[in-house]
Amino acid sequence: MSEKKERAKRREKGAARKGSVYQRGDSPFWWLAFYNEAGKRKLKSSGTADKDEAAKLLATVERKVKAAQAVGVDGGGRLLVREYADRWLAVREKRRHASFKQERSRLRYAMKEIGDLVLADVRYRHIRDMVLNLKSSGDHAPRSVRAIYATVQSLFSTALEDELIGATPCTIRPASKVLPPIVDKDPYWRKTAVFERGEVEQLISSRLIPEDRRVLYALAFLGDFRISESSALPWKAYDPKRKPLGSITVARSFSRTLKSVKEVKTRVVREMPVHPLLARILADWWEEGWERLMGRAPTLDDILIPSRKGNNRRATRSLEALHRDLDLLGLRKRRMHDARRTFISLAQEDGGRPEILQWVTHGKPQRRDLEQMGEYTTLPWSTFCTEVAKLKISYPGNIRKGSFSYVSATQLVGWKNPKQNQVIMSDSLGRGQNEGFEPSPQDPMSCALPGELVLSSPWKGLLALAFAAAGRTPRCEGVTADDGPGGHPVRPTSAERPCPDSGARGQPRDTSGMRRGRGTRAPRRG
Repeated sequence: MSEKKERAKRREKGAARKGSVYQRGDSPFWWLAFYNEAGKRKLKSSGTADKDEAAKLLATVERKVKAAQAVGVDGGGRLLVREYADRWLAVREKRRHASFKQERSRLRYAMKEIGDLVLADVRYRHIRDMVLNLKSSGDHAPRSVRAIYATVQSLFSTALEDELIGATPCTIRPASKVLPPIVDKDPYWRKTAVFERGEVEQLISSRLIPEDRRVLYALAFLGDFRISESSALPWKAYDPKRKPLGSITVARSFSRTLKSVKEVKTRVVREMPVHPLLARILADWWEEGWERLMGRAPTLDDILIPSRKGNNRRATRSLEALHRDLDLLGLRKRRMHDARRTFISLAQEDGGRPEILQWVTHGKPQRRDLEQMGEYTTLPWSTFCTEVAKLKISYPGNIRKGSFSYVSATQLVGWKNPKQNQVIMSDSLGRGQNEGFEPSPQDPMSCALPGELVLSSPWKGLLALAFAAAGRTPRCEGVTADDGPGGHPVRPTSAERPCPDSGARGQPRDTSGMRRGRGTRAPRRG
């Protein structure tokens, strides 16, 4: 019999046998007889003369042995921190924890310090030295070091619950100043992580930006929604009939790690008053905009702002699109999450009360000193609406039915493809020359924005790139649905192609010289 099979057989026998307490003539204490993780019989003094206390200690030892066998401790009965961390991450991934990928990345740095230690032998000094080494390396921001420590702390807390250790070694006190302060690695960055009022107005109104992304930016800047919350927001969460302002219930968010909808980050369901400007934008989006994007009318169960494929939007894709839009408008790059800082900052600048804005942006206060008071506090809906409505964001012109759509074919945009290092011409929908687009229902001259030029058809092919490179927005006059960028024809979509029984658009097809029925093949030449 191989050594591995013999060890497994011994472990099974040890698991079936029960330990006992007994007295020895040469000791005043009761002794424990039990079987360890490898199935070998061990003798140990209980250190007490009370038989009941010794029996309780034996039960504790046997529980630890069973817990160690459950996680697969090796034959020597010594479980390394690295081995337990792998099992811990596997369980969290199986249970679909939203942060298991970030935890795996953080533990990768921690295992360099404590991974080869025996789990039961890790002490406070090992954790302290780990944190100090991470701080001194200079490779991690202070917040990252604290995040790594928090993950290690969660790991050892689970080990304590599994009865693999007697106490957790992660007991760093704030007064010890071992953990770094909660500050940014770059002290000059955070003050720039905000949008100005004029930049917000550009992002939600510029027709250089696709309509669906303008609605997404309106939700972010006027509703303080996280991108994960906007991605999972259904139409049924919006109640436009509530007075004095409509409301959007934020109860779900989309996890890019799990690729599914989950509870919100703070696990607190909140109701957000709909800003008057946001209400007008959503009304136009419901009536026409959503159908322009998806090709059908929306239902209450549909996502309010789906991706072009009808799925939940990804945060990474939305960030890339934001950076492209900011480059197009000549603005510096920032994060999607900076929209929340912008909303709170501008609302307070316009007179909003921060203690009320906290209720709509982060839910009811969860601080311990206010927890009991918050359970007995219900503020009127009008109180929240008053503070949100104080935010002053203007929109150029009036939003009427259909006016929030694109100028479509009447607008050319020159943008640079960073991968191929070339300038590509596309319409305002961001579609290329082979996709086709709908004709503009409006006159291009009436849609011109300040600082834009209107180019006639003979010059549009030559000057479009030059004006785009100069930061001016070229517009084309007299472009039809069959004209693409530069006046070149665009292959029509399947919906625009003429059917076999018709000729050109709106003209009947001449079939006088054709045989009815199936056509004949032309004779082969040569």
